[in-house]
Amino acid sequence: MHKYTIVKFIEPVADGTEFNMTEWPLHITLADDFELGISHSDFIEQLKKLALKQEPVKVVAESDGYLGKYSQVQVTFIDTNPDLFELHRGLVTELKRIGAVFYNPHYIIGGYRPHITVQRAARARRGDVVIINKLSIVDMSPDGDDNQRKVIETIEFAKSFV
Repeated sequence: MHKYTIVKFIEPVADGTEFNMTEWPLHITLADDFELGISHSDFIEQLKKLALKQEPVKVVAESDGYLGKYSQVQVTFIDTNPDLFELHRGLVTELKRIGAVFYNPHYIIGGYRPHITVQRAARARRGDVVIINKLSIVDMSPDGDDNQRKVIETIEFAKSFV
């Protein structure tokens, strides 16, 4: 089993990019941490099929707040856009179908709270618009190093706004 997450990076991040777990680029998590027992290539092929049917989703940054067990993580919440929730639900459903086990099931479906975590060097501001037109698969433990992250592949949505 291998641990992943699926995100939309706010600024482009190249496939193959590695970064420390404390230095995430700005992103919106689309599917929280999960494990899968199938190969990268099989997993990616399934997500590509899903992306072929997905239209881009426009979201807007709203208010600041805090998340985490002790409300210690500063975030900017994203509007509660029904299209974003449908994208999230579709990803989670497909991931479960191919055997994903979610580490924090309370953060998916009904517990999904879209946000952008405030980072040391960057943050989202109220009113910032993000077009979710691709998703990035992130390896949460490349080469067994739990402190590193690696962008495996970014998949663009095939459809565009009508």
